[in-house]
Amino acid sequence: MLAGFRQQEAAELALLPDFSISIAGGRLGDQILSLLRLNPWFATAGIGVSIPIYEGGALRAKVEIATAQQAQAVARYGSAALTAFREVENALANEQLLASRVPLTSRALASRTSAVEIATVQYRAGRRDLLWVAQLQTEQLATQGVLIKLLSAQGANRIRLHLALGGSFDAAPAVTLSALPAQVGSQ
Repeated sequence: MLAGFRQQEAAELALLPDFSISIAGGRLGDQILSLLRLNPWFATAGIGVSIPIYEGGALRAKVEIATAQQAQAVARYGSAALTAFREVENALANEQLLASRVPLTSRALASRTSAVEIATVQYRAGRRDLLWVAQLQTEQLATQGVLIKLLSAQGANRIRLHLALGGSFDAAPAVTLSALPAQVGSQ
């Protein structure tokens, strides 16, 4: 974005006149004067001005192009900022939703597990058939699968939130020599 601002400034400065100053000096190198040991010093100076009078509108077009590129860079920056805010907001909302669903699903799994245990005891006592126990075990496994999916989604959401907040996977600290055991340094 800063480059867009600098390009626009450069295009606007190209409309202004250019000034130049030059100074030169030295000794005359005439052979007759050097025989007489008369080598006088000389100096010249010059001032120049260059004014863009007729460029066919090219300079104004460059200013307009640079202004449009600057506006485009600002729009891209704004879009990136809005995308980042949206990603963080979505991840925070998902975190709250998942955090409220995990305990409920855990309690449902605990209830189904105790129901399977009770049904197994009743089956062994001869009060229920095996099909009923198998149906309860199927429901228990389905609830356990839902809990695993919720925990996986919660972990993935936390990773997305970490990345959206500017984190990276390279956050592990580098190992320094002072962190190594003393035996490694003495070998």
